Amino acid sequence: MKCSELQGKYSAYVDRRLSEAEVELVRVHLVSCPVCRIEVDEIRDLKASLSGFGRPEVPRDTVH
Repeated sequence: MKCSELQGKYSAYVDRRLSEAEVELVRVHLVSCPVCRIEVDEIRDLKASLSGFGRPEVPRDTVH
């Protein structure tokens, strides 16, 4: 499968939101494609970094 056909699935792959069949397609591709492996690693790192921020609190007076 081509990189361009799978790139839209990488975030869902990292979040474990793909079907078993889709996971297998991504895994097989990642074994043979170092560029996409790096992209998946970067997505993982970014999500890990962002998870430390938590959710911002919205002041009550801004909610209508």
